[in-house]
Amino acid sequence: MSKLIWLVNLRSGGGAGVRVLDALRPFCGGRLSAQELDLANPAAQLEMSQVSDRVIIAGGDGTVSRLLPHLMRLPRAVGVFPLGTGNDLARELGSIGLASRPPSEWIEHFQRASVSNLSIWEVQYASYSGLFCCYLSCGFDALVCAGYDRRRSWARQPAAIDEPLWLRRAEYLKCALRALRSPALSEINVRSDVREMVWRPLRAVIFANIKSYMGIGWSNSSSDAFDDLLESIPVRSILDYFRMLAMRRGFGRGATAVQGSQFSVEGLDPGVSIQADGEPLPVFSGNSLQVRRVGGMKVLVA
Repeated sequence: MSKLIWLVNLRSGGGAGVRVLDALRPFCGGRLSAQELDLANPAAQLEMSQVSDRVIIAGGDGTVSRLLPHLMRLPRAVGVFPLGTGNDLARELGSIGLASRPPSEWIEHFQRASVSNLSIWEVQYASYSGLFCCYLSCGFDALVCAGYDRRRSWARQPAAIDEPLWLRRAEYLKCALRALRSPALSEINVRSDVREMVWRPLRAVIFANIKSYMGIGWSNSSSDAFDDLLESIPVRSILDYFRMLAMRRGFGRGATAVQGSQFSVEGLDPGVSIQADGEPLPVFSGNSLQVRRVGGMKVLVA
């Protein structure tokens, strides 16, 4: 039986992390330990996790994304317990419904999960450089992410802790409605190590490593999260987002998606919003945006 160490982000899920840690405490000892995730010094904490066989991160996509520089060097397999708003990585890895089950089933799930390798990607533009493992986008949905980040009061005010998921998603929807008047992207040139495409006009361009997208649908329902390739997908209109929800088939349709392990994007207007793994990045500046595969991490898959 594998030895598990749980690292719980107490601020994820509107404070749901506190309840998760409390629920795990009766099971601690022997083959399981659980503690609060120290986001100020995760390197030391993950180094201590070497005594375990498997590391479980309880948090959202943003929590995992912040830890990527350390997780890609971790020899242990990583599981994700969903505590965020979108929970796209947990959805992809088969752990999305765990929070509603008894704690004993949480433990059993990660004990039995198999191990796969998930690619980690780097995005660079101007002076910014960062990592992501789920998706990157430029345009409308990145603008929505930026608006939601400014308004999620639960992350800044202790009085707002324990905010339910439906309320956080309703707030996300309000941010989307406010962003509807944002202008379309200009002509975009996307070049991978396989092919080149010119798209115009667009509401967004997405680089998807996994199928699940923004907690509401699929970027491309036929993509493979473990093939070490990224898919660049154009979103041509706001209606594409509704089709993604209604038809459950995603944005990517046949020849519209550009696949590869390295990308260069030209034509983005200065000030365009950019997000990675559901977290806003600095707005675009410079002449081009570069994306490339830089490594991977072992993940637990149901």
